[in-house]
Amino acid sequence: MGDQSVTLIDDVDALRDDLTLKVCVINLWNHMSFYNKDNIWAIELILLDENGRKIQATVYKKCLYRFKNLLKDGSSFYITRPSVASQKPGSFKLTPQDQKLTFVQDTVVTECAEFSGSKFGFSFVEYQSILSFLHPQDTSVDVIGLVVAVSEMIRDNSDKSKQRLTIHIQDANALQLRVILRGDYAYKMQNYIDNNPPNQHVVVILQFAQITIWRDRPSVNTYFTSSKLFINSEIDEITLFKKVRTKLKTIAEIFEPLESGDSTEFFPGEVNALKGLKLAFKIFVTDFNVSKKINQYGITRVSDNVDIIEQLENKFTDSQTGITHSLDIGLAEFESQDNRTLKDVISGTDDNITPSNVDKNSATSPMKLNNTTPVLKRNLEEVFNKELNENLSSSKTPKVSPDGPGKQLLNAKLEKSG
Repeated sequence: MGDQSVTLIDDVDALRDDLTLKVCVINLWNHMSFYNKDNIWAIELILLDENGRKIQATVYKKCLYRFKNLLKDGSSFYITRPSVASQKPGSFKLTPQDQKLTFVQDTVVTECAEFSGSKFGFSFVEYQSILSFLHPQDTSVDVIGLVVAVSEMIRDNSDKSKQRLTIHIQDANALQLRVILRGDYAYKMQNYIDNNPPNQHVVVILQFAQITIWRDRPSVNTYFTSSKLFINSEIDEITLFKKVRTKLKTIAEIFEPLESGDSTEFFPGEVNALKGLKLAFKIFVTDFNVSKKINQYGITRVSDNVDIIEQLENKFTDSQTGITHSLDIGLAEFESQDNRTLKDVISGTDDNITPSNVDKNSATSPMKLNNTTPVLKRNLEEVFNKELNENLSSSKTPKVSPDGPGKQLLNAKLEKSG
C-alpha cells in the first residue's frame, strides 16, 4: 500500500470515511464483561503513527472474531475505514487526542512490514510539572525513574486488583515522585525485588499512568489494566537513563562531614533549612524496621510548638531513671520513611513537598523546607495534630498511636544545633 494515501493521526477527521492509518500497536488489553469476568467485552488498543502521535482504538465484542487473532502488541498495520468518534467530555484520556477509533464491520486491517516510528511511543513527563500541578489530570502520563524506596504491600482488600505497593522514583534532577502500583503491577514489582540482587539499581517506566492528588500531594498511579510497567527492561530509554543517573548520588552518598566550623557547603538545602531550628518529631516505626533492624523512620508529625518540645524534653529527662527510649536525630533520619529500602540498600529524598500529614500506608519522603521561618512555623502548626498534646503529657499514660496498634509515640532526644 502506498504511503501517500496514509492519514496521520493528527489529521483524523470524523467527517471522513476514507481514512487509512499506518500505525503500530503499542498497548493492547482486554476489557472484560462487567457481568462475566471471564468474557471479553472489548479489546482496547493504543496506536502510534510514524510521527509519534497516539490514538486509542476499540474493537467491540461483535467484531472480535475478525480482529482478535490478528492484532498483537508491537505489531504494525494499515487500518482502513475505522469509525471515528469524539471522546466523552470529562473522561480520562490515555492519549492527547480528542477522538477515538472503533473497528467496525467495514474496517480492514492489513499487516505492515515496515514501520519507521518509535517502538514504544514514550512521552515522558517532567516530575516538576506533576509536582507543581501543571500537567492536566485528565490525560495519562509516562514517567521514568530510579526506584529509591519501596513500601510494604498493602493487602487490605481481598480483591487482588485493589492491593497496592507504593514506590518512590527519582529522576535525573534528583526530584522524587510517589508511584502507586495496584494489582498485577504491584506483584510484578514485588516479585522483581524479591528475586534479584539487593545491590542492583532498578529503573522503571510506568506508561499510561494517572495523576492523583491526595492531601494536596500529587502521585502517579496505575490506571486499571491500561498502564504498562517496564522494570529494568533492556530498552534504549532505560539504558540511557542509567548512564545519566550514574552521575548522581544517592541520599546516603551526598551526606558528607563538614570540613570546618559552621559551613553548610557540603549539605543539601533540605538539611540546611533545618539548621538552627528546634523541632519535635513524631516518627512511625514499622514491623520492617524492627525485624530488619532498619534505623530509618517515617516522620508523621512535626512541630515547633514550645510547649510540646518542653513536654518532650521533660518526659525524656524523667525517663532517664528508668527504661530510656531515645532517638538520635541525625542526618540519616531524613531519608524516605514508612518504607523499607529496596533490599535494605535504597533510599532517597523528596525535593518537592512541604511538611504535611502523610499516608500511613504509603512510602514517605523527607520534607524540603525552603520557606522563611514564619512561613515554616505556620505550615508546621497547621499540619500538627492537636491531640498530640494529650499523647505527650507527662502525667498521662501514652496513648496508642493512630498509625496502628502497638505503635506508641517515641520520646525524642532533641538538640538545638548552633
